[in-house]
Amino acid sequence: TTGGRKRTPSCSPEKRSAMQARLDAMNQLSDRFAGLGRGMLNRALPEDPREEATPPAIYQLKITLRHLAPPVWRRVQVPNDITFGQLHDVIQTAMGWYNCHLHEFRVGEARFGMTHDPMGGPLERNDALDENDYQLCGLGLRAKSKFNYEYDFGDDWEHQIVLEKVLPLEPGFAPICVAGSRAGPAEDSGGPWGYAEKLAILAN
Repeated sequence: TTGGRKRTPSCSPEKRSAMQARLDAMNQLSDRFAGLGRGMLNRALPEDPREEATPPAIYQLKITLRHLAPPVWRRVQVPNDITFGQLHDVIQTAMGWYNCHLHEFRVGEARFGMTHDPMGGPLERNDALDENDYQLCGLGLRAKSKFNYEYDFGDDWEHQIVLEKVLPLEPGFAPICVAGSRAGPAEDSGGPWGYAEKLAILAN
């Protein structure tokens, strides 16, 4: 498991410079695809990753595990200043995962994930932005906005996340799962297709 992960509350000039270099590289890549995703990419990378772009609120998110029928889904409510790192913890708890594999968020062309291995040391060949430096409220999300979360790069569990609605923030609010359907798959069960095969075996 990941155990306790150190959160980095500040962003050094060197890190800001590195993030800007990544942004420039991704913008050049966007040009090769006729600008697809450029608007979302730019919204996903505000000038200050810790700046709140919208007033405090509650985001109601529907998280659906793709490629399974009937679908496995959860509806959660979270404060909109939650970071991607914190949202990862919410998803793990709501879906019943054990937080023992790598993961990544994708918003347009931007990628947010872990920058260090849970056992210590930087991840090799990882150019994702630090998920602990970016808040949902800084992405310019609106009702019906969608983004993706992938867990376990071997089994490839893909989750689609939809911002269903924006609610007023209540005093003392904490993340909560308010609805859902079906139990989550077991860890290391072979991804959607391997899991479907196991269910067919169990039904016989």
